[in-house]
Amino acid sequence: MQGSGTGRDHAADVAASDGPSAGPPAAAPAPGDLMCTEVELSAPPVAQDTDGVSRVRVLARLHHIPLGFVEVDADLLARPEELSTLVVARLEAEVRQHLSEDGLAPAEQTDLLTAVRQPCPRPDADEHVSVVIGTRNRAEHVRGCLEQLLRLDYPSFDVIVVENGSHNNDTEVAFAETVGTDSRFRYLNLDRAGVSRARNAGMWAARGPLVAFIDDDVRVDTFWLQGVARAFRRSPDIVCVTGLIATRSIAGPEQLYFDSRVSWASNLQPRVFHPTSDDPLHPWAAGRFGAGANMAFRLEAVRRLGGFDENLGPGTKAKGGEDIDLFVRALRAGGDLAYDPAALAWHIHRSDAAGLEQQMFGYGVGLTAYLTKHAVHPSVALEMLVKTPRAVRHVLRVTRTPARDGVQGPAARRYRRIELTGMVLGPLYYLRSRLAGRGSSVKA
Repeated sequence: MQGSGTGRDHAADVAASDGPSAGPPAAAPAPGDLMCTEVELSAPPVAQDTDGVSRVRVLARLHHIPLGFVEVDADLLARPEELSTLVVARLEAEVRQHLSEDGLAPAEQTDLLTAVRQPCPRPDADEHVSVVIGTRNRAEHVRGCLEQLLRLDYPSFDVIVVENGSHNNDTEVAFAETVGTDSRFRYLNLDRAGVSRARNAGMWAARGPLVAFIDDDVRVDTFWLQGVARAFRRSPDIVCVTGLIATRSIAGPEQLYFDSRVSWASNLQPRVFHPTSDDPLHPWAAGRFGAGANMAFRLEAVRRLGGFDENLGPGTKAKGGEDIDLFVRALRAGGDLAYDPAALAWHIHRSDAAGLEQQMFGYGVGLTAYLTKHAVHPSVALEMLVKTPRAVRHVLRVTRTPARDGVQGPAARRYRRIELTGMVLGPLYYLRSRLAGRGSSVKA
């Protein structure tokens, strides 16, 4: 796909990638399919359609902040007040903590359903954000992405769509049809493929002071940029923010397998990563930092780092790793990285076996490609060598077949073997990418 090499951790902290990719339109619901939706507890309850499934995963939010996931029977969507009551009961601790942080903490006897519907005192963020979307020959993905960006509840942003190495002008046509004369939206066309190249072009065209990067197949939440900007406000040392990429649906064994492997689709704990850590794998277990399909930087900081390495990422022989590489370089340069689930986007994962196999192979290649880039520097190589035994054990542990119904068996073992094969071949693929001369190298 064209869009991202996400810094995901498919099950806990390792990865590289060519980014999650939306699959074909969903087929009729089958037994075990799971609809994913959300409930804003502060708003009046509204009934929702069930889409023919029997179970629903609900992302509960309060004042636009994700609190937790609750799985319920689908028929509860038709009884929204009852659904809200159930969600509040299951997430009582999270609800009370949120209300306390907002200065709205109720007494123990207070009806929480009444308390959650109080107005939120949290001030809106307003720092200007430039949003960059790298794409290639995916006009309908871009159209859907732009339609959602037009719905953003945020006072100051602009959007830069960068088409790279396209075969036609379909994306430009879709862009014009979707945004019309809205001056906040710009379209750039590059003659060479590569998501890193596209993102760098968008970075240099950005107005800042913040710049966000998303894949063309994610659909950002209406309040996405508020979550991004608030995360940066926590500390001037934060140079990068990543956010939650929630699953829009789980239909079939491939999407179920992938959903079981990633934490960036379900991690609801905000966290700040510092340049130094007691973690023996820090900063090389980079998947825990979030996913490149939904990330933002201080514009001055990312430019100072030289942007994305154009020898890494989709569109190169290395297939991925460009976002992980930039996360690590930001940390090693002394900046902090924040993960905040309030910077919310949604995504549909690949639903066909061939597509998932390609994705897992790309993850493996991208991981060791980016590590190879850093390992060729003597000052870094020794540090990595000391951590290698623990890293190998870690990789083998997190790539084991997930222990969840529907995701065990031969298919899951095949995906694991494909991913590990990619890891073995990653250094060779990185060398091929460098020799191909697709872009300038960015120092580790």
